[in-house]
Amino acid sequence: MTAFSKILDDLNHFSPSSGAFEALIDFSESKIKLDDIAQLALHLANSGNILNLSKSNKILADIPSTGGPSSLSTLITPLFLRQIGYTVPKLGVPGRPAGGIDVLAQIKGYNINPDSTTLKEWLQESDYVHFIGGDNYAPLDRQLFKYRKSIKRIGIPALVVASILSKKIAVGLQTTGLDIRVSDFGNFGSDWETAKRNAQLFIDVARILNIRATCFLTNANNPFQPYIGRGEALLALREIFTGQNDNSEWLMKHVTECYAMSIGIAESRLKSGVSGIEITTLEDHFLENIELQGGSIEHFYTLTDKIKDEHYYELLSEKSGFVKIDLLKMRSAIIEIQSRFGLISEFPDPCGIILSVQNGDFIEEKKRLCTYRCDRSLEKSFTKLIKESIFIGETRNIPYNFQEIQ
Repeated sequence: MTAFSKILDDLNHFSPSSGAFEALIDFSESKIKLDDIAQLALHLANSGNILNLSKSNKILADIPSTGGPSSLSTLITPLFLRQIGYTVPKLGVPGRPAGGIDVLAQIKGYNINPDSTTLKEWLQESDYVHFIGGDNYAPLDRQLFKYRKSIKRIGIPALVVASILSKKIAVGLQTTGLDIRVSDFGNFGSDWETAKRNAQLFIDVARILNIRATCFLTNANNPFQPYIGRGEALLALREIFTGQNDNSEWLMKHVTECYAMSIGIAESRLKSGVSGIEITTLEDHFLENIELQGGSIEHFYTLTDKIKDEHYYELLSEKSGFVKIDLLKMRSAIIEIQSRFGLISEFPDPCGIILSVQNGDFIEEKKRLCTYRCDRSLEKSFTKLIKESIFIGETRNIPYNFQEIQ
């Protein structure tokens, strides 16, 4: 038995000890090999159920992300993948401040945690389901992630790769993308070169597991689109579907990036049938998914109306200059307010921001930087935190934004 096999044997998913987790983390930071990472991904996946849709002849795919604020890729790419012809069993995890699961959970009745029987029924009926694993799918991965988070050891590339791939194995995927959101605070590379190395690591391990993988590097220091927050993400989707808003150009640029990722992982035989971005089709797929998972379409519309109406606070520039948005501070601002409501709801949504400017824009004094909403009891605190996340300077910096790696 190898040293790594012994570590895996000690990782009992019913009651894993902190010592077993520590041994894995220490090994993963120094001695771990490609085959070990693949073995770990299988071990994590096999700690729960494995979804088998082989008899249905469905072609499965997904594009998860490494996390980071402002991107809507985990909400939009499943809709494009459906348009292309894929089935998307999207096994997600809660995210902050606005992961895909957190956002969809805002819709009244939307079931993010179906039992195995219901999940299979949904996937027989439709081609897109968005859910969390709970105790059914890759539960050991969830426990390991929780432990890594508690000791602030999230950004270990080998464990990030194994975690993401374990969820793809658990739902039977053989094609996956990965949206690697590169940022100063990213957990899969804080700079472009490190992220490229980690992307190749992901592709190499996926190949061992017979999973075809393509990675996309996106710049998460730069806001991908202006709607930041759980309710705001839903509002952004509605604005994309209608095309009637002041941010349509910025939103559509992000939609185009999501399309590029989706078509980038598609097999040639499926690409040939795609005629481009069809917003009406995306909306149909989205509303069908809400209804499938027990959500209220009516509530989606009333909720997004409410979110929009609550954006009566605005932040104005105190001087003229070039805009620099610190997304880490903006993310932290929203999480800080969300944390005050953690006992009220699993996915509280007391605040959000809609940006009026992009990084590198020139703004004149007293012009609007953003609008925001917040529970009135914390509005002053939130205003202060937002101010600390947007800077006005004398120089302009526009970074590189997108790269595909196969």
